[in-house]
Amino acid sequence: MKRIRLRNIILIGSLALLWLAACNRRPPVPGHTPTAQFSATPAPTRLQAYPGPGAGYPPPGSPLQPTSPALERSGEAYPGPATPGSQVLPTAPPTPNPYLAPGEEQPAAGLATPTNLVSQPTEALRTELQSTDPQAMLLASGQVQLVEFYAAWCGDCRAMAPVIHDLQDRYAGRVIFVFLDIQNPETQPLQDRLGFEFPPQFFLLDGDGKILKEWLGYIPEAELSDHIEAALG
Repeated sequence: MKRIRLRNIILIGSLALLWLAACNRRPPVPGHTPTAQFSATPAPTRLQAYPGPGAGYPPPGSPLQPTSPALERSGEAYPGPATPGSQVLPTAPPTPNPYLAPGEEQPAAGLATPTNLVSQPTEALRTELQSTDPQAMLLASGQVQLVEFYAAWCGDCRAMAPVIHDLQDRYAGRVIFVFLDIQNPETQPLQDRLGFEFPPQFFLLDGDGKILKEWLGYIPEAELSDHIEAALG
């Protein structure tokens, strides 16, 4: 009985193996081309051999050979002059100069220099004052006077110097301008007489030596001019 069972088991196993083998042998599909199967290990590649001696570079004294196909066809190492059939790149039109006046032509070459940006030489600012001789000053001079007490170390005095020079040029011959250096001991009587405090200090006097107006520190030119005009009447 055991032998019969063992034989049946072997028979069933053999039939199963045959059935599996028949399933793996499927007929090819019409119109389908079987593809090649690649192995996991790539095939060894054959490296190209290096050129022999003298083949990598031309021997000394031989002319250079063009490597570009276009150069081989033209026979020139570099492009030559333009020919009628060659392509010419378009050039951009000249940029108009915004600083030129209407109707003014732009120079043919070079950059145009804006005429309105060229700095013109200006007169140097006169920041120095020429001291007046205190002994020669008269309070009652018969003319309008502008008296200034100043010092060389005073910053406001140097800042006011160009303003005073402009007024001096404007009222030349009509107003007497007096500049007294407080570091000069000879100006002490005038300091006491007019009531000097600190520089710069200005006193506007009439022809009789009467104080019409006085200022301390930096004064706008328009304010000084208005009071001088009023004093001249």
